[in-house]
Amino acid sequence: MGDVLAFLKLISPVLVGAVIGYFTNFIAIKMLFRPHKEYRIGKFRIPFTPGIIPKNRGRLAKAIGTAVGETLFTTNDLVDTVKNSPLKTQISDKIINIVFETDTTVESLTGTKDIAKSKPVEEICDMAGEKLVIGLCRTDMKPMISSAVDEKMGDKLRNPMVSMFLNEKMLNSIYEKIEDAIKDYLRNNGSIMFSLYLNEELDHIAKKPFCDAAEELKLNRETIHHAVDKAVDMVADKIGDTVSQSIDIKTIVSDKIDAMDINELEALVMSVMKNELQAIINLGAVIGAVIGIINIFI
Repeated sequence: MGDVLAFLKLISPVLVGAVIGYFTNFIAIKMLFRPHKEYRIGKFRIPFTPGIIPKNRGRLAKAIGTAVGETLFTTNDLVDTVKNSPLKTQISDKIINIVFETDTTVESLTGTKDIAKSKPVEEICDMAGEKLVIGLCRTDMKPMISSAVDEKMGDKLRNPMVSMFLNEKMLNSIYEKIEDAIKDYLRNNGSIMFSLYLNEELDHIAKKPFCDAAEELKLNRETIHHAVDKAVDMVADKIGDTVSQSIDIKTIVSDKIDAMDINELEALVMSVMKNELQAIINLGAVIGAVIGIINIFI
């Protein structure tokens, strides 16, 4: 009996220390969330009510929102994710399959006949025709005219008899007149002419299988891959600009957390950190037991 009492006296500080350490940490972790609301006795608030996280939920939500929006999920991260995702390959493979592996036409793909005669396409052709005329009218055509004349009539122009009357100054004057005439014609007729031509070409292409149109346009699989890569990168950059200008990730995350029910927030945290928090509780028991052992020898 004496030996049992001696053993209990020896082991009791260890057990008491372990129990105290375990429940101290257990209560401390519970006090992170509980109680969920404030309690008062008359005008006086009971200390430690509500729990630490419910009491500071606003500051916690703001801190998490800042961490997510400025560090963990920036617009640059979003852009890089899109650029480096399998999305490019998937889009390229889909387009290549449609273009080279099927007899699909633009009309069958869109389900629209005479697509080139639709109002949106006609408007695009009209706009393109106008832009072509503007671009051509801003171009210095004299070198091209000179080159064309020299190619067709160079030998005759270099004839001594002819060169007496058609010297360089005279030729430049003629070239300017030709250029003015061409540009006047383009201003008066070019827009309609180009628009009709583009519309006819689009109508021709829309009725042909993609594979035939691709062959005419010298398109191959590598070209499509490259074009899709560039297009996705451009769209990703635009998405990044839009996100940074119109979507405040930091505020969205902060407001979402602040609006969560405290039970939901507790369940969320516990689902992520349950094992880690339990380890802290167990560590409290270990530390308490160690302190109990030390007390035996003091």
